[in-house]
Amino acid sequence: MNNRIAVFTNGFSNEFIEYVVSGLHKKAKIDGIDIFVFASYCNLITPELQNVGQANLFMLPEPKDFDGAIMITNTFNFHGERENTFERFKQAGVPMLTLEVEEPEVSCIKSENYYGVRELAVHLIEQHKVKKVIYVNGVKDNPENIIRRKALLDVLSEHDMELYDEIYSDFSFYDAFNKMKEYIDSGKELPDAFVCGNDFMALGLSSALHSYGYSVPEDVLLTGFDMSNNGQNTFPIMATVSRGWDRFGEIAYDKLMYQIEHPEERFTEVYDSFFVPAESCGCSVSETADKNRYNKIKKVYFDNIKKDIIDLSFQRLQIPLSLSTSKEDFYEIGMKERGDIPMLGPNYCICTESEFFDLSDDEYPEHIKGYSKDMDILYEFKDNQKKSLRPFDSRELYPGYKHEDGKSDLYIFAALNHMNYIIGYIAIKNSPEMLFNASLYKYVLSMNALLFSMRSHILSERTNRELRHVYMTDALTGIYNRAGCENVLYEY
Repeated sequence: MNNRIAVFTNGFSNEFIEYVVSGLHKKAKIDGIDIFVFASYCNLITPELQNVGQANLFMLPEPKDFDGAIMITNTFNFHGERENTFERFKQAGVPMLTLEVEEPEVSCIKSENYYGVRELAVHLIEQHKVKKVIYVNGVKDNPENIIRRKALLDVLSEHDMELYDEIYSDFSFYDAFNKMKEYIDSGKELPDAFVCGNDFMALGLSSALHSYGYSVPEDVLLTGFDMSNNGQNTFPIMATVSRGWDRFGEIAYDKLMYQIEHPEERFTEVYDSFFVPAESCGCSVSETADKNRYNKIKKVYFDNIKKDIIDLSFQRLQIPLSLSTSKEDFYEIGMKERGDIPMLGPNYCICTESEFFDLSDDEYPEHIKGYSKDMDILYEFKDNQKKSLRPFDSRELYPGYKHEDGKSDLYIFAALNHMNYIIGYIAIKNSPEMLFNASLYKYVLSMNALLFSMRSHILSERTNRELRHVYMTDALTGIYNRAGCENVLYEY
């Protein structure tokens, strides 16, 4: 046994990731298993070269070093994320488990999308007597959206009703916000209820309605799907459909352990979704739900301050590192005298390709196409102590990694790249907060820009030195020419 499990995910689905990773780690602590989470940030609006660089992170771990792997497949949105994981782990014979989306020859656990929406629709019609219902669609042709819409249509048909209208969005808050404004501006009548394909769109509609002076649920009922934290920590608390994701991590751990013990067996297990009525559909909420919202609101200011610290930290690094002449300067004039970001915790490191600050733009993308064995630890924060540049064997994944019997550590990895320039990665130990609240993406973007800017200045300084040498010396003899004498020797 290697006593470690790999988890592969796209980092944008931070709430689902929190449920899964927290549940996994809870169970892993009992067995003393380490969890390694590899989070890419590929997305549909990013240039493909950037996505390729991000997906390259999934090539970093060696499959044979892990007892099993969990693929949070429903978060993947770039083909490279799949290609760089399933085939390698299959070939290595490492047991795998996928979540929410089935893959050929791989066991899967997933929730369904139909029954919870049925419950929701019946509740609206029979308990709240709604007659006019508008469905707010997510991404066109998305299979989950299609099933949710069908469940609503089926219930309406059973009650001799039809959809009053439909709005087409993309699952995002902002697009739904704008689509709701367009609907109101068109002068159309509000329905009795909006049924949204997910909570983010429901929150977008709620904000747009509020901006026009409408109130939920007084003027219109509103429901979502997924039972997101944001939907549960707002006014009104969102009526929604839960997929039982709060239990998913623990279930996934147990099922992966079963798969490890029975490597030849394949299974698919489906868990029913269920409706959770709340204030946005005109129902009261439990004392626990109200207390959770209150506690979250109490922390809003502090949570925002912690996120602002990330921006402030990079702003303070930007000017000194713009004067860098070597990679050692990241520590010497950057991090040495400055505070670290608290959310990263007492143990993290920034690992970079050893030649990232040396090779030219013409050479680097062709020479470095993946993670090298010999890398640098550009900077490490170890047990709250700062450590400077040193060589690093990337096969360790985290510097000095060694499993401790009876203990479970949680490691988070995120790729650093600028288009097809592989910069390296950041690794965080036992402090997953930034992955769970989406701050890690902000950190990755800022660090990518900072390191690439630092590299550009180092290379430009090197080129300027070479140009000065050419300008001031004789090509044949290597001694100072007239320009060199005027700039250097005549001064003496």
